[in-house]
Parts: sequence; C-alpha cells; structure tokens
Amino acid sequence: MYIPCLSWNTHIGHVINKCNTLLYLVSIIKVFLSFQNRTKFYTAYILPHFDFCFVIWGNCTLVIEDKFVELQKRAARAILDVDVTVPLETMFTQLKWMTFPERVVYHTKYPTI
Repeated sequence: MYIPCLSWNTHIGHVINKCNTLLYLVSIIKVFLSFQNRTKFYTAYILPHFDFCFVIWGNCTLVIEDKFVELQKRAARAILDVDVTVPLETMFTQLKWMTFPERVVYHTKYPTI
C-alpha cells in the first residue's frame, strides 16, 4: 500500500503554483482590465488562497513566509502595473493591503466563522 508523504512544503508549493498561474493570467490580460477589475480579480481568485489556512501558516518557517510575501509583491505589481523599483510599502499603502504576516496576526485575532 502506498502511503503519501504529507508535507507543508508540498501543500504550500501547490498553493503558490496555483496563485502564480493566476498572476500570470492577470499579467496577460491586465491591458484589457481596469485597476478596479484587476483588484477584484485578486480579491476573488488569489486572496482566498492566502486566507485559507492562516492559523496554520502563521506558524510556518520564515522561508515559506517569504514565498507568500514575494507572491503578494508580484500581485501588487501586476495590479498597479508598476516595475520592480516601486517600494513594497508604497504599493501596499496604495492598495490598502496588509502584508502576509499582518494578515496572519489579524486573522488570528479576529477569526472568521
């Protein structure tokens, strides 16, 4: 009998790959979408993957946390259509987003049911 090896790294890798595919889609169609529609796309299709398991992912290693932060930065750049020289704080302030670690703390304090 085959028993699969369960690993957070495998699961998180799968989630990040799924989000990368969605971000690639945004980067292709962003010329056809307004800023508001790009934001709605992110909120509808990518953000739920972040919010899926915050309580558990909040205890992950810094390496995994950095992967989520990097994914958030790429999403912000795609939505705002800016290059890599724009600072993270500027993008997140303009979008009114919390960083991944801030979202973990927020969802831990105020869980949704």
